[in-house]
Amino acid sequence: MNRFVGLLASLLWMLVIPGWAQNRVLVGIVLDQVTQQPVPFATLGVPQQPLGTAANEAGAFRLVLPATA
Repeated sequence: MNRFVGLLASLLWMLVIPGWAQNRVLVGIVLDQVTQQPVPFATLGVPQQPLGTAANEAGAFRLVLPATA
């Protein structure tokens, strides 16, 4: 019985761990605060982290955040 419980716990643990380790993706559009028009080629960064990206010509961006951020 203990062996079965240990095996079941191990299998459940292996299913849970990959979900914790996955990156998160932040997507959006950079808009001018006054005109609400897209800001092409705007740069975005995460304070205190070596992460950043740039928006495209339509102001759209995609930033991949590691699970540790």
